[in-house]
Amino acid sequence: MKRRIFWRSWSKLEAAYELERLKGVLNNHEWLDAHLNINPTPNDIWFTTNGYDHRPGAFKKVTWYAESYVYLSGEYLRYHLDNRWNKRFHFNPNYCKHPNTQYQQIMCWWKKEKELFDPKKPKTFTFGMCLSKKPNPTLKVDHGFLRTKVVEGLKDRSFKYYGKGWDPNDPNYKGETYVNGHSGTPQKFNDARILLSDCKFVFCLENTHDEHYAVNYMTEKIFHGFLVAAIPIYCGCWNIDQLIPPDIFIDFKKFNYDPKAVADYCEKMSDSDYKGYIERIAAFLDGKGLEFTCENRFMELDQKLASV
Repeated sequence: MKRRIFWRSWSKLEAAYELERLKGVLNNHEWLDAHLNINPTPNDIWFTTNGYDHRPGAFKKVTWYAESYVYLSGEYLRYHLDNRWNKRFHFNPNYCKHPNTQYQQIMCWWKKEKELFDPKKPKTFTFGMCLSKKPNPTLKVDHGFLRTKVVEGLKDRSFKYYGKGWDPNDPNYKGETYVNGHSGTPQKFNDARILLSDCKFVFCLENTHDEHYAVNYMTEKIFHGFLVAAIPIYCGCWNIDQLIPPDIFIDFKKFNYDPKAVADYCEKMSDSDYKGYIERIAAFLDGKGLEFTCENRFMELDQKLASV
Protein backbone atom coordinates (compact mmCIF):
# COMPACT_ATOMS: atom_id res chain seq x y z
CA MET A 1 0.00 0.00 0.00
CA LYS A 2 1.35 3.41 -0.95
CA ARG A 3 1.63 5.81 1.98
CA ARG A 4 1.90 9.59 1.96
CA ILE A 5 5.26 10.76 3.32
CA PHE A 6 5.39 14.38 4.48
CA TRP A 7 8.94 15.69 4.06
CA ARG A 8 10.32 18.78 5.81
CA SER A 9 13.85 20.03 5.25
CA TRP A 10 15.82 23.00 6.64
CA SER A 11 13.93 25.41 4.41
CA LYS A 12 10.97 25.44 2.07
CA LEU A 13 13.16 25.89 -0.97
CA GLU A 14 15.55 23.16 0.11
CA ALA A 15 12.71 20.69 0.61
CA ALA A 16 11.43 21.50 -2.87
CA TYR A 17 14.94 21.07 -4.25
CA GLU A 18 15.40 17.67 -2.57
CA LEU A 19 12.04 16.33 -3.67
CA GLU A 20 12.70 17.51 -7.22
CA ARG A 21 15.98 15.56 -7.15
CA LEU A 22 14.09 12.42 -6.10
CA LYS A 23 11.62 12.37 -8.97
CA GLY A 24 11.84 8.98 -10.62
CA VAL A 25 13.87 7.59 -7.71
CA LEU A 26 11.19 6.92 -5.08
CA ASN A 27 8.50 4.46 -6.07
CA ASN A 28 6.91 2.83 -3.03
CA HIS A 29 5.26 5.91 -1.56
CA GLU A 30 4.05 9.41 -2.38
CA TRP A 31 6.52 11.97 -0.98
CA LEU A 32 4.93 15.38 -0.36
CA ASP A 33 6.37 18.72 0.70
CA ALA A 34 5.26 19.25 4.31
CA HIS A 35 6.11 22.95 4.04
CA LEU A 36 2.99 23.39 1.91
CA ASN A 37 0.69 23.04 4.95
CA ILE A 38 -0.93 19.84 3.71
CA ASN A 39 -2.93 18.34 6.56
CA PRO A 40 -1.68 14.83 7.43
CA THR A 41 -3.90 11.98 8.58
CA PRO A 42 -3.20 9.07 10.98
CA ASN A 43 -2.18 6.92 8.01
CA ASP A 44 0.54 9.31 6.90
CA ILE A 45 4.23 9.47 7.83
CA TRP A 46 6.11 12.59 8.91
CA PHE A 47 9.79 13.10 8.11
CA THR A 48 12.07 16.00 8.91
CA THR A 49 15.77 16.84 8.70
CA ASN A 50 15.41 19.42 11.45
CA GLY A 51 15.79 18.31 15.06
CA TYR A 52 13.75 21.32 16.23
CA ASP A 53 10.83 20.44 13.96
CA HIS A 54 8.31 19.25 16.55
CA ARG A 55 5.23 20.80 14.90
CA PRO A 56 2.76 19.47 17.50
CA GLY A 57 -0.21 20.40 15.35
CA ALA A 58 0.96 18.12 12.56
CA PHE A 59 3.36 15.34 13.48
CA LYS A 60 1.25 14.02 16.40
CA LYS A 61 -1.42 13.10 13.86
CA VAL A 62 0.79 10.76 11.85
CA THR A 63 1.79 7.14 12.29
CA TRP A 64 5.55 7.46 12.20
CA TYR A 65 7.69 10.44 13.13
CA ALA A 66 11.22 10.19 11.75
CA GLU A 67 14.04 12.69 12.02
CA SER A 68 16.36 11.38 9.38
CA TYR A 69 19.86 12.72 9.79
CA VAL A 70 20.20 15.45 12.41
CA TYR A 71 19.90 15.20 16.15
CA LEU A 72 20.10 17.27 19.32
CA SER A 73 20.89 15.30 22.46
CA GLY A 74 18.56 17.25 24.74
CA GLU A 75 15.67 17.01 22.32
CA TYR A 76 16.16 13.27 21.89
CA LEU A 77 16.32 12.57 25.60
CA ARG A 78 13.24 14.65 26.28
CA TYR A 79 11.11 13.28 23.48
CA HIS A 80 12.33 9.72 23.83
CA LEU A 81 10.90 9.73 27.36
CA ASP A 82 7.81 11.62 26.27
CA ASN A 83 7.26 9.06 23.48
CA ARG A 84 4.88 11.18 21.43
CA TRP A 85 5.19 8.93 18.39
CA ASN A 86 4.76 5.18 18.04
CA LYS A 87 7.68 4.53 15.71
CA ARG A 88 10.86 6.34 14.71
CA PHE A 89 14.16 6.14 12.84
CA HIS A 90 17.54 6.82 14.37
CA PHE A 91 21.15 6.41 13.28
CA ASN A 92 22.74 5.59 16.65
CA PRO A 93 21.93 2.17 18.16
CA ASN A 94 23.88 3.10 21.32
CA TYR A 95 21.58 6.01 21.99
CA CYS A 96 17.99 5.15 21.17
CA LYS A 97 16.97 1.76 22.62
CA HIS A 98 13.25 2.02 21.96
CA PRO A 99 11.92 -1.29 20.52
CA ASN A 100 10.03 0.57 17.78
CA THR A 101 13.21 2.20 16.50
CA GLN A 102 14.78 1.29 13.17
CA TYR A 103 18.27 2.36 12.18
CA GLN A 104 19.34 4.22 9.08
CA GLN A 105 22.70 5.70 8.13
CA ILE A 106 22.74 9.42 7.43
CA MET A 107 22.29 10.96 3.97
CA CYS A 108 25.51 12.71 3.00
CA TRP A 109 25.82 13.84 -0.63
CA TRP A 110 23.95 14.13 -3.90
CA LYS A 111 25.35 11.96 -6.66
CA LYS A 112 23.77 14.28 -9.21
CA GLU A 113 25.88 17.22 -8.00
CA LYS A 114 29.30 15.65 -8.48
CA GLU A 115 29.70 17.16 -11.94
CA LEU A 116 29.34 20.69 -10.51
CA PHE A 117 32.87 20.67 -9.08
CA ASP A 118 36.12 20.65 -11.04
CA PRO A 119 38.69 18.38 -9.35
CA LYS A 120 41.47 20.15 -11.25
CA LYS A 121 40.68 23.62 -9.95
CA PRO A 122 43.90 25.31 -8.71
CA LYS A 123 44.39 25.31 -4.94
CA THR A 124 45.32 28.79 -3.72
CA PHE A 125 44.85 28.10 0.01
CA THR A 126 46.28 25.27 2.04
CA PHE A 127 43.46 25.07 4.61
CA GLY A 128 39.79 25.99 4.65
CA MET A 129 36.81 25.66 6.96
CA CYS A 130 33.12 26.60 6.78
CA LEU A 131 31.25 27.20 10.00
CA SER A 132 27.86 28.24 11.19
CA LYS A 133 27.33 30.94 13.80
CA LYS A 134 30.18 31.15 16.30
CA PRO A 135 29.03 28.98 19.23
CA ASN A 136 30.07 28.60 22.85
CA PRO A 137 33.79 27.68 22.77
CA THR A 138 33.82 26.31 26.33
CA LEU A 139 31.90 23.08 25.69
CA LYS A 140 34.57 20.43 25.16
CA VAL A 141 32.45 18.14 22.96
CA ASP A 142 30.72 20.97 21.11
CA HIS A 143 31.72 22.14 17.66
CA GLY A 144 32.49 25.63 18.99
CA PHE A 145 35.39 24.44 21.10
CA LEU A 146 37.29 22.76 18.26
CA ARG A 147 36.42 25.26 15.56
CA THR A 148 37.62 28.10 17.78
CA LYS A 149 40.87 26.20 18.37
CA VAL A 150 41.37 25.87 14.61
CA VAL A 151 40.72 29.56 13.97
CA GLU A 152 43.16 30.56 16.68
CA GLY A 153 45.77 27.92 15.84
CA LEU A 154 46.01 28.64 12.10
CA LYS A 155 46.31 32.43 12.26
CA ASP A 156 49.72 32.42 10.55
CA ARG A 157 48.94 29.73 7.96
CA SER A 158 47.48 29.75 4.48
CA PHE A 159 43.96 29.43 5.84
CA LYS A 160 40.52 30.88 5.24
CA TYR A 161 37.24 30.32 7.05
CA TYR A 162 33.62 31.40 6.83
CA GLY A 163 30.74 31.79 9.26
CA LYS A 164 28.71 34.16 11.40
CA GLY A 165 29.81 35.96 14.54
CA TRP A 166 33.57 35.81 13.95
CA ASP A 167 36.03 38.70 14.06
CA PRO A 168 35.61 40.62 10.79
CA ASN A 169 39.11 42.10 11.24
CA ASP A 170 40.77 38.68 11.16
CA PRO A 171 42.58 38.47 7.78
CA ASN A 172 41.72 34.77 7.56
CA TYR A 173 38.00 35.44 7.93
CA LYS A 174 36.26 35.66 4.57
CA GLY A 175 32.64 36.31 5.53
CA GLU A 176 29.46 34.33 5.99
CA THR A 177 28.69 31.00 4.42
CA TYR A 178 25.31 29.50 3.62
CA VAL A 179 24.13 33.03 2.91
CA ASN A 180 20.32 32.86 2.97
CA GLY A 181 20.74 29.12 3.25
CA HIS A 182 17.61 28.49 5.31
CA SER A 183 15.28 30.90 3.54
CA GLY A 184 17.07 31.50 0.25
CA THR A 185 18.86 29.13 -2.08
CA PRO A 186 17.95 25.46 -1.68
CA GLN A 187 21.52 24.57 -2.69
CA LYS A 188 22.77 25.42 0.77
CA PHE A 189 25.49 22.76 0.84
CA ASN A 190 26.78 23.78 -2.59
CA ASP A 191 27.73 27.17 -1.19
CA ALA A 192 30.18 25.65 1.28
CA ARG A 193 31.74 23.41 -1.34
CA ILE A 194 32.24 26.29 -3.75
CA LEU A 195 33.90 28.36 -1.03
CA LEU A 196 36.27 25.49 -0.16
CA SER A 197 37.08 24.38 -3.69
CA ASP A 198 40.39 26.29 -3.78
CA CYS A 199 41.73 24.67 -0.57
CA LYS A 200 44.05 21.65 -0.40
CA PHE A 201 42.81 20.55 3.03
CA VAL A 202 39.35 21.15 4.51
CA PHE A 203 38.53 21.04 8.22
CA CYS A 204 35.31 19.03 8.53
CA LEU A 205 34.13 19.25 12.14
CA GLU A 206 30.73 17.83 13.06
CA ASN A 207 28.43 19.45 15.61
CA THR A 208 29.60 16.98 18.24
CA HIS A 209 32.40 14.48 18.72
CA ASP A 210 31.04 12.84 21.84
CA GLU A 211 31.89 9.13 22.11
CA HIS A 212 28.30 8.24 23.01
CA TYR A 213 26.11 10.56 20.94
CA ALA A 214 28.29 10.66 17.84
CA VAL A 215 28.29 6.96 16.92
CA ASN A 216 27.28 6.73 13.23
CA TYR A 217 26.87 10.53 13.21
CA MET A 218 28.53 11.35 9.89
CA THR A 219 26.90 14.16 7.94
CA GLU A 220 27.66 15.83 4.63
CA LYS A 221 30.70 17.73 5.94
CA ILE A 222 33.41 15.21 5.06
CA PHE A 223 31.96 14.94 1.56
CA HIS A 224 32.41 18.69 1.13
CA GLY A 225 36.13 17.97 0.99
CA PHE A 226 35.81 14.86 -1.15
CA LEU A 227 33.72 16.57 -3.84
CA VAL A 228 36.15 19.47 -4.32
CA ALA A 229 39.21 17.16 -4.43
CA ALA A 230 40.54 18.30 -1.07
CA ILE A 231 41.67 16.11 1.80
CA PRO A 232 39.26 16.34 4.75
CA ILE A 233 40.64 16.88 8.25
CA TYR A 234 37.78 15.23 10.06
CA CYS A 235 36.37 15.14 13.57
CA GLY A 236 32.94 14.02 14.69
CA CYS A 237 31.66 10.53 14.03
CA TRP A 238 33.21 8.39 16.74
CA ASN A 239 33.36 5.26 14.54
CA ILE A 240 34.33 7.04 11.33
CA ASP A 241 36.88 4.34 10.45
CA GLN A 242 34.02 1.86 10.16
CA LEU A 243 32.23 4.03 7.61
CA ILE A 244 34.97 5.74 5.59
CA PRO A 245 38.33 4.22 4.51
CA PRO A 246 40.98 5.74 6.81
CA ASP A 247 43.37 6.37 3.92
CA ILE A 248 41.18 9.06 2.31
CA PHE A 249 40.95 11.52 5.20
CA ILE A 250 43.02 12.81 8.12
CA ASP A 251 41.62 11.99 11.55
CA PHE A 252 41.88 15.12 13.71
CA LYS A 253 41.40 12.98 16.83
CA LYS A 254 44.73 11.23 16.19
CA PHE A 255 46.47 14.60 16.52
CA ASN A 256 44.83 15.16 19.90
CA TYR A 257 42.71 17.91 18.31
CA ASP A 258 45.79 20.12 17.95
CA PRO A 259 45.36 22.32 14.84
CA LYS A 260 49.02 23.28 14.72
CA ALA A 261 50.16 19.67 14.82
CA VAL A 262 47.81 18.58 12.05
CA ALA A 263 48.72 21.66 9.98
CA ASP A 264 52.42 20.82 10.31
CA TYR A 265 51.69 17.27 9.14
CA CYS A 266 49.70 18.47 6.13
CA GLU A 267 52.24 21.11 5.08
CA LYS A 268 55.02 18.49 5.08
CA MET A 269 53.03 16.03 2.97
CA SER A 270 54.76 15.23 -0.32
CA ASP A 271 53.08 15.93 -3.65
CA SER A 272 52.98 12.21 -4.43
CA ASP A 273 51.29 11.42 -1.10
CA TYR A 274 48.77 14.19 -1.65
CA LYS A 275 48.03 12.91 -5.15
CA GLY A 276 47.51 9.44 -3.71
CA TYR A 277 44.85 10.76 -1.34
CA ILE A 278 43.03 12.53 -4.17
CA GLU A 279 43.10 9.43 -6.38
CA ARG A 280 41.74 7.23 -3.58
CA ILE A 281 39.01 9.80 -2.85
CA ALA A 282 37.93 9.76 -6.50
CA ALA A 283 37.79 5.96 -6.48
CA PHE A 284 35.76 6.01 -3.26
CA LEU A 285 33.16 8.43 -4.66
CA ASP A 286 32.66 6.18 -7.67
CA GLY A 287 32.55 3.02 -5.54
CA LYS A 288 31.64 2.49 -1.89
CA GLY A 289 30.94 6.19 -1.45
CA LEU A 290 27.76 5.80 -3.49
CA GLU A 291 26.32 4.05 -0.44
CA PHE A 292 26.11 7.44 1.29
CA THR A 293 24.36 9.33 -1.49
CA CYS A 294 21.07 11.01 -0.71
CA GLU A 295 19.53 9.17 -3.67
CA ASN A 296 20.50 5.80 -2.18
CA ARG A 297 19.45 6.66 1.37
CA PHE A 298 16.07 7.99 0.27
CA MET A 299 15.45 4.78 -1.68
CA GLU A 300 16.34 2.70 1.40
CA LEU A 301 13.96 4.76 3.54
CA ASP A 302 11.23 4.45 0.94
CA GLN A 303 11.60 0.66 1.00
CA LYS A 304 11.74 0.43 4.81
CA LEU A 305 8.61 2.51 5.16
CA ALA A 306 6.69 -0.06 3.14
CA SER A 307 6.65 -2.22 6.28
CA VAL A 308 5.14 0.45 8.56
